[in-house]
Amino acid sequence: MGKYVSARGWLECNESTINEVKKIRDDFTANYNEGLMDKDKLELYQSGWTFPEKQINWTAYVFFGADIREYHLDYMKKQLSEMAGIQDIDYD
Repeated sequence: MGKYVSARGWLECNESTINEVKKIRDDFTANYNEGLMDKDKLELYQSGWTFPEKQINWTAYVFFGADIREYHLDYMKKQLSEMAGIQDIDYD
């Protein structure tokens, strides 16, 4: 079997950065693998991202939540690290 962990949290975006976060998510789905996951697994994990249909006032909250295999945590860390590098973004 394998060990699973619950990965969850959110990013606080403004209107201009939410599209950058989506692009990073899409790029990681299309290009990241390092031989660890097949395409179906990548798409499954990436479906844990939830984007608001419209921004309410000044902050758009992007959520992630999924139970993932422990040895795929590096994938999530790399993706989040790139997202955290976007100017004007906060995360928890």
